[in-house]
Amino acid sequence: MAEPAQLAEAHLTLAETMLVSGDSQAALAHAQEAADVFLRLGRGESAWRSLTIAAQSSQNFGDKTRAREYALKARDSLSKLEQRWNAENYKSYLNRPDIQRLKKQLDQLTGST
Repeated sequence: MAEPAQLAEAHLTLAETMLVSGDSQAALAHAQEAADVFLRLGRGESAWRSLTIAAQSSQNFGDKTRAREYALKARDSLSKLEQRWNAENYKSYLNRPDIQRLKKQLDQLTGST
């Protein structure tokens, strides 16, 4: 039997795939499932990514209120990572192309630059 974290990782991967393929409804469902587990397990790095995908999926549906709620939760999770990690590791993490793409989406969703 798979561990909760492993199942959540699968949900996150599926959510990313569904979002890219244009299935925002499935992306949202899988992102929510992943985010719930990651938040419960204290896995902030995965939680903020899941929440950002949930926010983008909600935005695609036209649910701006829900998108903003998810985006603010994602921003909070990312901020906690910055506080927990040293500056060098956090900066290196933010330089990853996949993280830059997600952070850009998050910034657009929250109106940050």
